[in-house]
Formats: sequence, C-alpha cells, structure tokens
Amino acid sequence: MHNGSINGSGYGGGHLGYTGYNYYHNGGVSVKNPEQPFSIFKRDPDGRGFLRFSGKDHITIMGSTAFPGASTYELMVRLAELGKTMGLLGSGNNQIALKILPDGTVQAVRGAETEGQGGTAPKKKFVSRINSKTRIEAGKWTRIAVVYDCRKLRLYIDGNLENEVDSPPVRGHDWINHLLVGASNKWVWDPIEHFKGDICDIRIYGRNLAPEEFLTERPAARKKNPYERKKITETLLKTDVSQYSGLSAGNGGLTLTKRMPVLSKKRFAADPDAEYVFTLKMKNLSGKSYPVYIGAAVAGISPRQVYSIPGTETELLQDVKKGDSKIRVKNASGWKTAGFVAFNANSMGTDKPNRMLAAVKSIDSGKGTITLKQGAPCAAKAGSLVREHCEGPTYNWAGAVFAQAGKEVTFSGRLKGIADGQPTAGFFWPGTRQFQLVAIPMGAVSAEKPLVFSEIRLERIIRK
Repeated sequence: MHNGSINGSGYGGGHLGYTGYNYYHNGGVSVKNPEQPFSIFKRDPDGRGFLRFSGKDHITIMGSTAFPGASTYELMVRLAELGKTMGLLGSGNNQIALKILPDGTVQAVRGAETEGQGGTAPKKKFVSRINSKTRIEAGKWTRIAVVYDCRKLRLYIDGNLENEVDSPPVRGHDWINHLLVGASNKWVWDPIEHFKGDICDIRIYGRNLAPEEFLTERPAARKKNPYERKKITETLLKTDVSQYSGLSAGNGGLTLTKRMPVLSKKRFAADPDAEYVFTLKMKNLSGKSYPVYIGAAVAGISPRQVYSIPGTETELLQDVKKGDSKIRVKNASGWKTAGFVAFNANSMGTDKPNRMLAAVKSIDSGKGTITLKQGAPCAAKAGSLVREHCEGPTYNWAGAVFAQAGKEVTFSGRLKGIADGQPTAGFFWPGTRQFQLVAIPMGAVSAEKPLVFSEIRLERIIRK
C-alpha cells in the first residue's frame, strides 16, 4: 500500500514504501511538468477522484511495480480525445505496455527484456501484442484490465475478454521494473505517447486475477466526514522584490545578476503541524542549463549539528572533563577522522541539534581512543552516549529544478513537519524553529546572463 507522493520521472520519481503484492495509492499526486506543476488529482462533483493528464505529463511509480511474473493491471480511463496513439501504462523493461490507438482500439504489449541484470542482452527476443475488438469512446469511462498468467497475455474491456496471445515468462523482467502511468515508456526514464484524459481506480496485482475478481464499478461518492478539518492556506511570500535579498526588478520579473543565494528577508516560524509549499517560476538567460536548489535556510542550526553517521553511537568508558583532548569509547570501529564527536547523545536522536561537538583529530579503533582537535566542549559521564556527526547540505532543501537555457521552468516543493533524529527528505531538520526561503543557482549568473523569477511564492497550509 502506498499513501505518499508519487512524483515526476526518473530515479527521484517517487517510491513505494513497501513492495508487496497489492498496491494502491490514495490522495493527491504531484507531477513533474513545467506547464502543470500542481496536483493532477481532481474530483468529480460527486466527490469521486481521478487523475487528469494534459497530454504532456505522466507519473512514475517505483518499487518493483511492473511485475516479472503473473500479474494484473486494472484501470478506468476517460479519453479527452481520439486521433493519436496515447500510452496508459509503460514499463522500463517491456514488462507491460498499454495504449490507446488513434481509432480507439486498446493495445496491450509484452516482450523480451531490453536489458537483463547487470546489462546482459536478452537470450531470446519476442513481442506479444494484442488489440481489442472494441473501440472505446472519448468522454466515457471505460474499465480496462490486462492479465498475465505466465503463459498467456489477456486483454479485457468492461470485464469482457477481447483477445489473448501466448507470452512466455522472462527472467530479465525482475530488472528495471518501474511503471509509468499516463505515457508509454521508450526505455528506462524516456516517456513517449503521453495520454490526454482521466484515469482512476488503478490496481496493480501480483497475481492473474479472474474476471469475477475485477473491480466492476467506480467507487461510491465520498461521503463528507464530519470530523474532517478545514484546509486553510496562508500566503507568506509573493513576487515582491522588497521581500528578498539579492534580487532586483527587471526583465519582466525579479532578476538575479550574481551567483549568490536568493533569501527571503523575513524569517518564518516552522509549525510542525503545517505544510509549507515553495513555488518558483524562473527563466535562465545564461545560454547554459543548470540546476537551481530551493528550500529553507534554517536559523541557528548548522548541518553538523543534525547530520550523523548511523551505527556510530557508543558509550564513554570513562568520565570526560571539559577541555579533555582524548576520550575512550566502547566501540570506535565505524568512526571516521573527518567527523565530530557529539556528546550527551541519546539513541532516539532527540538531542539534535546537538551543539556539544568536538572535531576528531585521530582514532585508535583498537583501543577505542579518539583524539580531539580542540578538546571536549563539555563534561560527560562514563556510560553516556556519544555519536559521530558529519557535515551535510548547507540548507534544508525542498528539492531542485533543472533550469533549461532560455525556457521558463516551474518548481513546486514541500516541507512538512519536523524530522525526528536524522534529517529526512520532505521535513524540516530536527529542532527547526525558524527558517527563510532560499534558492541557489548552480550555474553562471551575471548581469548579462541573469536568472529571472516571474513568480516566487511560499504558502503555509494548516487544517483546523
């Protein structure tokens, strides 16, 4: 089951937290598309949800989702138009392809792997392809199912068998097994034949279901939950040059003319119960593409105070006095000389941000002796925990966008809640109290080659 966010494309395209044999996704889906940066999750007037694809976007589901063996793929589709080939499902290694042909015919395809484990070539090449007899109509919900039982590939429309074809099992299908929704997959992260229309009730099953096991109708309309909290959105920052340092007005927006961080002048409280949405539209006029990182500059916390090396927690073997240059620990086998000793730590990480740090000079793992560069910053008792901390990213990133030369691109990212223990993607660092919006271009920026922001917005979303 996956109830998180499924995003964009590529290795960062979203991950199923668990790889079982029955997946489903609840809630909004954000999509990586410069022209449509916000959620494509919509609702009909009766409250039933669906995903709306514009013909330019898609989503990627990771986590062994394109099964190598027996499997069933179900979905309901509502075409916006006909007249061109449009992909509904695509896989990275020919496990499954499902598409609508220009005349409304549905086609399912399965074939030999393009690449086996470790890049090996397939021993045998084949393509199993079937077309439906029924032609589906635009503007009408239609249920499609593809079933594979390790012998035959079968295609169903509205529960009726349309066609079947022999298709042998392929060992290489357990390699490169992500799934695309809303497009076909040319190879790995290369979507083609984007779909225009609506998709709902996606079910991916690791077994060949019988027709009587298919989903037969759309879920009932969502009933209003009397305990559902009201969503309140507050705009904290907008496209106003007075709210940011490093920017000036010009070129039809807010212009950055030096390679330097863009920072909001105001700091904001990090509410652990709120969600903060960062939205930036920008155009790179340098002539060369580069990434732009966006996130939070956390006040009063340095990366080394929150980033630690897992598995390095250990006990002090003797009392430590403030200023001591050597300490003895129970186990220093996993420590590195480039790190820092964090004193008075705890196994839950609730001591972070830990400001009782001392840089490591040398380590004698055999004796459990750690020599410090400048002495212990505090006293600590024998038996108390220490751990190794390390440097990390300077800022608390919400994500990045690739600023293509000469094109306007849009970034939309979120930070929600305060991480416990180790810094976690999508959350504020442990102990965060205040932050500023920050954006950093990783390319050449100058007065002649500026980066122009047509929109900068920070929103706080709470539920009451």
